[in-house]
Amino acid sequence: MIDAKTIKAVPKNLFEGDHGPTNEISSAMLFSKVPADEAALNVIRGHSLAKSFSIYAEDPDGTIEDAERKFSRMILHWNGHYYK
Repeated sequence: MIDAKTIKAVPKNLFEGDHGPTNEISSAMLFSKVPADEAALNVIRGHSLAKSFSIYAEDPDGTIEDAERKFSRMILHWNGHYYK
């Protein structure tokens, strides 16, 4: 996105955060039992934003086990303004 006042590129807030839209996202990396296309954050597919993608978080009650740790999976969907 180009800022009209400064005419410089600025990041667009694509992700829902605790205090409104943000441009920061994080995900744990899984090393086994996950398809290769889900192992990394795939926000861009085919030169455009993905309709949805998965992120993983460490969770003691999670259903996904990897390297002796447990994770939960969250699928983020594009709503036309940001991923939610």
